[in-house]
Amino acid sequence: MGAHLLDRPSFAWRALRTAWLVVRLRCPVCGLGPLAAGWFTLHRSCGACGVTFERDPGEVTGGICVNSLATSLGICALALWLFLDEHVPPALETPLVLVFGLAFPLLFYRHSRAIWIGLLHVTGLVHRDEAADPEPVIRPWGAPPDDGGGTPPAVPDPPGAPAAAVGVGGPRRP
Repeated sequence: MGAHLLDRPSFAWRALRTAWLVVRLRCPVCGLGPLAAGWFTLHRSCGACGVTFERDPGEVTGGICVNSLATSLGICALALWLFLDEHVPPALETPLVLVFGLAFPLLFYRHSRAIWIGLLHVTGLVHRDEAADPEPVIRPWGAPPDDGGGTPPAVPDPPGAPAAAVGVGGPRRP
């Protein structure tokens, strides 16, 4: 029998599982492959399941946005705490906020990108179906996959139309 809608995990379960895997810097699809290749680099695809994490070049900006938001919220929380706590000398408040504002984004970079990849996964934009063919061939004319696709069907010229002369620069106009 086919898969039933109730056989699928709930959205809450998928979101919690993805959050747990992202915190551990693991692939949100399979949970096996590492996301991070170093302190400031992430793998383009999972080494275990082959899924591509960020399919479009502009998706990196989502991780930068997450990092900026977390840094801003952290600076605000730290500044509020330092303002309300009377035990911290006022001369240390500004240097503490500056050190946090410079160090936190660098230390949180991998996790911010991982959080963005997790959000993409939960919304359905990081998935396995294209993992086997990371650069799919577009077949707009319904060509079978074995002939390479992408070639339009031959359309005859209308009767009485002048033949186009094709040279180095393309077709010439009469």
